[in-house]
Amino acid sequence: MTDQIEANENEKSLLQSLTREDVKLFIITILATVIANIVTVVVVAVAVILARSGRPHPATPGNYAINFSLSIVPMILLWAGVSPLLRTLAKSKTLDLSTKVLRWVIIILLALLGMITLIYVLTWIGFASGIH
Repeated sequence: MTDQIEANENEKSLLQSLTREDVKLFIITILATVIANIVTVVVVAVAVILARSGRPHPATPGNYAINFSLSIVPMILLWAGVSPLLRTLAKSKTLDLSTKVLRWVIIILLALLGMITLIYVLTWIGFASGIH
């Protein structure tokens, strides 16, 4: 029995064994989760607002087809504009300042374009599900 008590005293508790890096990682994980949830709510809210305001009146299949074609063309043009930049960036071997700046601009454009595409898809899902 005394051996077991001594073994327990020698072992550190979980809270005592945490390092500064562990605490930092834990806080970053919690903050990233909260931010991801907030972004998700904002994206879905924007999609619902767009679905409500973008619903054609009267709601005929022809009006939906026109609405779809008018909204898909800018999306295709955005993706077509970013694609050559990605190809150019992938082929470049040098990492000078302009290439680094271009890389970050492309990353930001891709993130924004991904959000816009997600909102677009969610808006059309809202149309299909009948959001009024």
